[in-house]
Amino acid sequence: MKELPIITLDGPAGSGKSSVTRNLAEKLNLTFIDTGAMFRVLSLVLWEKFERRPLIEKQSDQFIDYLNRQKFEYQPRPEVLVAVNEVDYSQKIRENFVSGITSDFSQLAWLRDFCVHWQKKIVQSDKSWCIVEGRDTGSVVFPKAMLKFYLTADSEVRAKRRLQELQEKGLADGLALEELREQIEQRDQNDQNRKISPLQIPPDAQVIDTSQMTYEHVLMKLEQEILKKVRTCSAKKDSTN
Repeated sequence: MKELPIITLDGPAGSGKSSVTRNLAEKLNLTFIDTGAMFRVLSLVLWEKFERRPLIEKQSDQFIDYLNRQKFEYQPRPEVLVAVNEVDYSQKIRENFVSGITSDFSQLAWLRDFCVHWQKKIVQSDKSWCIVEGRDTGSVVFPKAMLKFYLTADSEVRAKRRLQELQEKGLADGLALEELREQIEQRDQNDQNRKISPLQIPPDAQVIDTSQMTYEHVLMKLEQEILKKVRTCSAKKDSTN
């Protein structure tokens, strides 16, 4: 099977995947796919509808039927990342409590299948290079991606970054740094130990620990690697024509 014109960025919660991927997509004119946002909106919609009760896998038929009757859109407009029935959920999915329910819901095989189908549908409809961020994009969803990265950082560093992000958006709501660090470490455990598509480093991924790196340094390093790969692929394509 040939490699696909896809770049994947995986890593634990708070490693900076989303913001880095978004900036790289804008700078290099790549199609950006935020799989975390997709899982978040699916989880939140189910949590709101079914009286905020935990989902049970054996009841999946009614939940899948409900999801199929909703209109989910990814980037329907430049200012909207995700929408449900034409309602913008982009800001709502970033509230801190959504992280917890998404970690639980993403362990359900049927919900993961629904979300992965959505992701692949976007990629198949796009003819340009795509850059995808998540937790299993390089290992499970797009194993034939041409370029893979795994971003990580110390949990304390990730907690500080996440708290700053929430504060800037007015969503911190008195959240303490230690509480957030514990939440992140619990999320790590859940993601690494789940039976379905656990968080893992793809064997052919470049691992980048961003704990001691500035945001600008991370962007520059990834940009250099991506441009090098794109040029190599273009040269190969030209030589065969």
